[in-house]
Parts: sequence; structure tokens; C-alpha cells
Amino acid sequence: MGALDFFKHFVRPNDSEAAEMRHAAEEERKLREQMLAEQRTAPRVAMQASVSVHSETNFFTGFTENVSEGGVFIVSLCPPEVGSELDVDIAVGDTESRRFRGRVAWIRSDENGQPSGCGVQFIDVTPEQAEVLDRMVSSADRDPLFYDV
Repeated sequence: MGALDFFKHFVRPNDSEAAEMRHAAEEERKLREQMLAEQRTAPRVAMQASVSVHSETNFFTGFTENVSEGGVFIVSLCPPEVGSELDVDIAVGDTESRRFRGRVAWIRSDENGQPSGCGVQFIDVTPEQAEVLDRMVSSADRDPLFYDV
């Protein structure tokens, strides 16, 4: 039996089966994004700080859920698309805000009671910005949420 003979027996899925297949594909995509998000090079610490985000098509203010020297999770009901580049201004307490350039690495929708938002990876970090991030992370005075294994 050749390859073409195989396709003669293919039956198009009905609407219910097609919907189930789309749902399974979406769940697989979310799992892949979650797995990529967990591949971190620096430990995260819980830290709520005010944040302003600017992109070519978006501006919003909100707060962070956690931060590391490599990136930040920003709580947002309408996060920018994966791959979007952003300017992120972060202010901890009464300190002056600091601007970082970032790229949306992954998105979390409102599931399991966790806030929706996006994981933003810092890009083009200068030595001065790295020092500021180090101070932010170390001054959070909390145990890391995750450790690299």
C-alpha cells in the first residue's frame, strides 16, 4: 500500500472532533510555552513593584509579580503578543523608576487562580542596569520562587 492509498481512507473529523483537536493543540502550545518559561538562568523572587510598559502599539501601568536578573512577570489583563519588544519602567517603593528593554517571552492567561500577564525577558542590559537588577533582586529579601536544577 502506497502513501496515496493511505489518504484514501482518511475521514474528515466532525465539528466536535475538530473542536477537540483544536483544544488539544492549544493545550499543547500552552504547555510548550510554560516549559520554555521555566528554563531560567537566574532565580526569581516575588516582588510587587509598579510598572509602566510602552511599546509601539500599547501603553499600560500595573505591577510585577516577580522579578529576576533575566526578566520580569508583568500582571496584565491584555498582555502584548509573544515577541513584542517593550520599554519597561520599574519602580520599587518610593524609588525612581528604571527603564529596561524587554521582549515578551510567554503569556499566561487567567487559569488556576493565577493572574494573567506576560513574562518579559530583559534584552540589551547595560552593566549599570544589571547592577540595578541585582540590587532589586537582593533587596527583595525573599527566598527564590524557583531554583535552576
